[in-house]
Amino acid sequence: EKLHTEAKPASERTIFRLEFEMRAEERRSQQRFENLMRLLEEPRVLRKDIHDSLIVGLPGPERKPWVAVAEKVVEEEKKEKERRKHAKQLLNSSEEPDSP
Repeated sequence: EKLHTEAKPASERTIFRLEFEMRAEERRSQQRFENLMRLLEEPRVLRKDIHDSLIVGLPGPERKPWVAVAEKVVEEEKKEKERRKHAKQLLNSSEEPDSP
């Protein structure tokens, strides 16, 4: 694909990325193999719905741990804002005099 860069040495980051992808593919292949073995061990009558049992999902994009914490903080801030808004509405409704 990139023949003009083929002669250049690969960076350490590129090698780590390739190793990571190879390990992920190895895990998916191992899971597929285990699914096939489990399927073959079942009686033939129970093999009707094989499609769902053979599916191996792809890994999602990796997220840094701090991203999850940041999203949780944002969610908590939204909840706190809603609580304050609700409390303010309750205070305002209790301070209004009853009209006859």
